[in-house]
This record gives sequence, structure tokens and C-alpha cells, in this order.
Amino acid sequence: MADNARLTIPPFHYHQSMANQWHGPDGKFTKRPDGAPISKAKTRADWTATDELGVQTKQRYGSSIFDDFLPQLRGTNALRVLREMSDNDATVGSILFSIEQVLRQAPWAAESASDSPQDEAAALFLDECVGDMEGTWADHISAGLTMLPFGFSWFEQVFRLRRPEEGSRFNDGKLGWRKMGFRPQDTLSRWEEDDDGEPCFVQDTGSELVVLPHAKAVHYKTNIGRGTPEGRSILRNAYRSWYFKKRAEEVLLIGMERSLAGLPIARIPAESIIHKDLLYERAKLMVQRVRQDEQMGVVWPSDKWPGTSENMYEFDTLKSEGPRSLDPVQVVRMFANDIAASVLAGFIYLGRDAVGSRALATPMQEIFQRALESWLDSMEDTFHQQATLKLLRLNGFQIVSPPRWRHGTVQDVDLAELGAFVQAVSATGYDWGVLSEGDPIRDQFRTLAGFDPEPASLVKGRRWDGGKALWLPPR
Repeated sequence: MADNARLTIPPFHYHQSMANQWHGPDGKFTKRPDGAPISKAKTRADWTATDELGVQTKQRYGSSIFDDFLPQLRGTNALRVLREMSDNDATVGSILFSIEQVLRQAPWAAESASDSPQDEAAALFLDECVGDMEGTWADHISAGLTMLPFGFSWFEQVFRLRRPEEGSRFNDGKLGWRKMGFRPQDTLSRWEEDDDGEPCFVQDTGSELVVLPHAKAVHYKTNIGRGTPEGRSILRNAYRSWYFKKRAEEVLLIGMERSLAGLPIARIPAESIIHKDLLYERAKLMVQRVRQDEQMGVVWPSDKWPGTSENMYEFDTLKSEGPRSLDPVQVVRMFANDIAASVLAGFIYLGRDAVGSRALATPMQEIFQRALESWLDSMEDTFHQQATLKLLRLNGFQIVSPPRWRHGTVQDVDLAELGAFVQAVSATGYDWGVLSEGDPIRDQFRTLAGFDPEPASLVKGRRWDGGKALWLPPR
């Protein structure tokens, strides 16, 4: 195809009713104002095969993003709701805690594309730069995993010269990372776009607004979603269950209080109720605020009706009439199970209600671990594209296949199953080579069994780090 070749498509026709559709200041459709220009579609003479005409589906008006159909889950409102879910709900908190603690333990290391000296040198440089940063890599993973509840996490790459006076452990004058500065999601003021259409994080520092360009960022997202920089929270599908669970818990606690303390009742003359006088207001306030606590007590008049021994004013409580047909505790647990199941973490409640078995928990945990590794894969790819390649370019590395900062596995290996597999394969005559000094399989077996690797275990210039499935360049 020639360079100036153009694709042909049928001409686009729009109806007049489409031209009248117009977005008002609130983002709703209104009639087109008089004199407002009508945007026409590009004709076949306006574009070439190398042009990108469309955008990913997203509703954006000004600097705000309206991607969710629920108003409370848009923009800064969504950040407040998601933070409440993460910080206040025990089920959500246990899920996020388990994810963070498991993924913090995953081994990471620089992996060279080949055994050539040039590729090995680039991998060693990457390994040094990560280890030379302020803070630990595990802390970076913890901060990066905030993308799970919020949909995204944003880091600012801060570089420095690798010299002792700059705080570096090295003295070669190259550019390395000083830190990956985490920018919390609740400091987001709005999103902007640069000239290339990339999102820019506009941060509210408390004293001013600072635009953080995408070219300087490591921008983790759970998935590409609908093309927004905010990604999609893993708690989005659990929002409805969390909403009803929160209110069911409130009803449960109120019901427990009323069942134990009773429903307060004040009997006063009907004339006060009809005219809603001061006596009525005082009595109403009293029945609303009375509680069984350390300040419990009621001051009540003892006046009698004239000529009788009947009290003019009475204060009493109505006790519960017995158990209800619907158990609110089971309702709360039902919603908690739904929240856990929405992120494949239903196994955390197995056995709580005397149901579930090990045979059921094992496959559920395996699926959950696979989901965890997929998030690590996403973080690895993002770090490679936005951080590693930039670091190598800034330092003039001219290599076709750059090294990767790669993660190891988080899945535990069943030694009984592994032993049976090795025995079955060995019966076919296959030589595993585990008796050979320095063989990688030998060290892997030792590590999987919980034994320390042999000292100075080198294989073709690479060393085993003691992780679960990862090789590192020698230091």
C-alpha cells in the first residue's frame, strides 16, 4: 500500500436531531444554543490510515470524569466512598490486608534478556538503581497496591546523579532514581491532559495546585477500564453489598439496643401533645436521648390527677415481644460473603458458619493467588514501560532487548505433589541433574523444601536469590 493511501468508508450522514444534542454545564443533554457550531464528522478526505479518529469510551466534561452511572461513585465523591469502604469495613479491610501482606513477600529482581555482557551490565545497573532508592521496594509495592481499592496509584519519578554527595551508594555519575514519590489518591484535585492526550495528575498540596505530568510518572491501574486514568476499583462490584451491609449493621445495633433496653415511652396530657408545647418538646427529647450507659437516669414529675391516685406523667419502656422471623445477623453475613466473593476471596469465611472444607478452600485459594499474580504482572509491565525504559534511555543504553524488573511467584508448592511428579518423570529415565554441582534445579528443589541454597551457587554467571522462582545477576 502506498504511503499516501487512504481508506474508504461510506459517507457519514447525521440526522438533524443529532445536531440538536448539546451538553449543558451540568453534563446533561440540552438543546443546542442558537449560533453554536455543529461538529461535523471527518470525511474521507480529512484522514489517512495513520490517523487515530476515535477515543476510548469515556464521558468527560471539563476537568471532571463522569464514568460511573452512580453519582456517588464519580470524581472526588468516589475517593471518599472507596476510602470509607477500605478503612471502616472489616471484610474489605481483611481482603486488602491479606493481598498486601502476600504480595509484599513476592521476590523481585532484574532479569537480563540474554547472557551477553551488555545485557548483563544493563540488568545489573537496573538492580543497583532499585536498591539505591529511598525506602524499600516492599513499601513501594504496598503503596502501589492502593490501586486496588481506588483503581489507580500514582508515583512521581525523582532522579539524581549517582554520587555520594547526592546520597547515592555509587559514584559513576550516571542518573539513577532517588525515590518513587507516592502521590495519595485523596490529594487529587482534578485531571488534565497534555498535548499528547496523556493524563496529568493535578495535586492539591494544601497551599497550591501542582501539575504532575504523565511523562514523569509511574501510573499503576487495575485495568484499562473505559479509558479513564482512574482505572476501576476492585471494590466497585462490592459497593451495593457494602451499602446494604452498612445499613443492616446500623439496624442490627439499634434493634439490639431496643431489644435489651426496650422502647422508651412517655405519657403526658393529650393537650400538650396537641399544642406541642414545651412539655411535649421536653418529653420527646427525653425519649429520643435516653440510653443505658454510665449517665443513665430520668428526672420525672410525680403529679397526680386531681382527686385520683393516677400519675399525670408516666415514663416506661416497651420490651421486645420475642424473636423475629428474620435474623439480621445472617443478613449482615450474607452481604459480607458477597463482598469477599466479588474479589475471589470467599475462602476467608469458610468454616465460620460450620460450612466449608479443605477440599473447597484449596482451589479457591489457588484462584485467588492467580489473581494476585495477575496484578503483579500488571505492575511489572507498567514499571517496565514507564520507569525502566526511561532510566535506560536517560543513561544512553543502546540495547535491543532491555532488562526487566521481574517478580517471582507467590504460590506455594505442594511438596507431596512435586515429589510425586518428579518420581513419575524420573521413572521414564529423565535425568534431572540434581546431583550436579551448581545445577539450578538442585537449588530450586532446596529452596522449595525450605532449605538454604548451597553457598556460592553459581550457574552460568547467575545466582539464586533464595526466592521462589527467580534468578538474579551476580553482584
